[in-house]
Amino acid sequence: MAGTAAVDITPPIGVRMQGYASRDHGAEGIHDRLFSTALVLDDGEVRVALVTCDLVGLGIESVRALRETAADLSRIDPKSIMVCCSHTHGGPATGQRCYVDEESEYLNLVRRQIASSIALAAGRLRECKLWVGIGSSDIGINRREPRDGGIVLGENPEGEVDHELVVLRIDTIGGRPEALIYNYPCHTATLKGDNYLITADYVNYSRRTVEGGLGIPQGSSLFVNGAAGDINPSPRGTFDLARMLGTALAADTLRAYAKAQPIDTALSYLNRAIELPLSRPPSPTELRSELAELQVKYESQKTRNPSLAARITWHREMLRRTEDDSLKDSLAAEIQALRIGPLAILSLPGEVFAGIGKRIKEDSPFSYNMVAGYANGNVGYIPTPGAFEEGGYEPNSHFYRSEQAFRPDVGDVLVSESGALLRELKGD
Repeated sequence: MAGTAAVDITPPIGVRMQGYASRDHGAEGIHDRLFSTALVLDDGEVRVALVTCDLVGLGIESVRALRETAADLSRIDPKSIMVCCSHTHGGPATGQRCYVDEESEYLNLVRRQIASSIALAAGRLRECKLWVGIGSSDIGINRREPRDGGIVLGENPEGEVDHELVVLRIDTIGGRPEALIYNYPCHTATLKGDNYLITADYVNYSRRTVEGGLGIPQGSSLFVNGAAGDINPSPRGTFDLARMLGTALAADTLRAYAKAQPIDTALSYLNRAIELPLSRPPSPTELRSELAELQVKYESQKTRNPSLAARITWHREMLRRTEDDSLKDSLAAEIQALRIGPLAILSLPGEVFAGIGKRIKEDSPFSYNMVAGYANGNVGYIPTPGAFEEGGYEPNSHFYRSEQAFRPDVGDVLVSESGALLRELKGD
């Protein structure tokens, strides 16, 4: 049995936006609507739900709260609910970033709206057939560009990328298209920091094109972003380009859909609490010295500098933790896996690099695998060990979260924990 439902979660004009620290005011308009789209599956013994939201991310506490609300509304185990975000950079501030305050009033409402989409989907269950298709798309490119002896955000055609596109196809018993999930890793950031219009970015265009091509109702397709921490869409900059990229992704999705193979529909799920290792900050003496330099530099600037402000906030927080002996050794997170016959959908709690996602899929005991990034909370970027050596934005993005940096082996820990969870789910 399968059921889908979509709920409009578009925020009002004027809300703070998240995705670019350079923005200095709220949303000026609405280019396209944002949605929470849910799929509930039930095999007669087990019920699971996957919901995708047009948001940059959600905190762990928000995920916990909406799961509990959805459980109350639909009698579903909270641990069987996977909450994914598309990571649109054209949405409201709903995640942890020190350069922008979250929109708490909107967040309280949207958690209930997301839970409502799950409950509505659970009320629309009907008999179905499931199929899995594998394809590829090339709308994404590695964004860690070597330049002037360092790494900048740009385009790196030689960098690692994951082109795999995985589709879960849901048909009626009579063979009519009903719904689908499609999974592909790529930052939802065609529009840049000068955009002040609310938008789901290329995902908006891909969903509408897929639904139109299959003749299924609006809100019946779910885009699940993957391990896209170092992958950007290409080219970028305008809504016309977002339309081009979304249409291309939709065409690739429809090709994979057409090649899909039927699968059995036995369901199960597992959750695991994990600890992601953190590094220690510099000594108090070094922190104070660096803080003084940053403050002088910040005060000399004529215009607001979000990067400097974030580093100042981070240094103050690390000094506080050092002085009151509250430094952490690790950061708590959750991974989750939904089993649908030979398909595993694995949640990863952050902006995981493509190479890590590929390793997880290669090591998986399942025949088919979807890796869902930005899922069940967002702990920030999880780079590869090599990226920590190279430097650049992502390994240093802890400044924007006022958190200790991850240890360079954090990706290895995530691969190991994910593999263990998948093997346990498979029964190996």
